[in-house]
Amino acid sequence: MGWFVKKYSLAFYNLVIFPIIFVISVFAKYGRYGYFLAGIYLILSILVYFLFDDK
Repeated sequence: MGWFVKKYSLAFYNLVIFPIIFVISVFAKYGRYGYFLAGIYLILSILVYFLFDDK
């Protein structure tokens, strides 16, 4: 997701919105499960956003 946001010059808040959508969809399907995965998803997205530079 970080690469996609960087490539298409989307707003930075998109990196926060998608993990929230992920948590809501997992909660709706499985109940209390997968919250830590959203944190990992968010951290990886932010790392990819700042590490990959399209020069």
